Amino acid sequence: GDSPKATPTAELTVSNRSIMVFRATVLGESPELRVKRAKAVIGEALEGNEHLAVRIDPIRESYLVLLGERRAFIVAPKDVDPVAFSSTFEAAQSAADNLRQVVSETQEARSLRFILEAIGFSVLATVLFIAALKSIHFIRRKLLERLTALMERHSQAIKVGQTPILDIN
Repeated sequence: GDSPKATPTAELTVSNRSIMVFRATVLGESPELRVKRAKAVIGEALEGNEHLAVRIDPIRESYLVLLGERRAFIVAPKDVDPVAFSSTFEAAQSAADNLRQVVSETQEARSLRFILEAIGFSVLATVLFIAALKSIHFIRRKLLERLTALMERHSQAIKVGQTPILDIN
């Protein structure tokens, strides 16, 4: 059973996906504080553009879960739910797999967003190009109408025997 001094657990979730449940106080940090710190590190890492490898490194009887070059969190022996996992390594491996899934989904979503933005810009550029072509065509037509009318006036003046006034200085 729980002793009166038992530390409350805290679940680390990223993008609505459970990574792991912290049960131990590690380096003086409660499970709740560890969740806050891990979320900050993971969130910052996911905002970047570099490819993020998730790996685990043993440190004494615990395991560091690394995200790129950052320490995402530590899995301590007292974090392990003995019903779910047979060892600290197995729990760390599971947490790393969950984190890998989040990284992969985040990067896929980002590349999908990038593709959709690129398509949007292409459509906008096409619309602007068509608008430019139509306005050039319209201006050309108006100029030709004016030029034709001007030429007719000058040819009328020449037929009547008058010299058109053309300034060629």
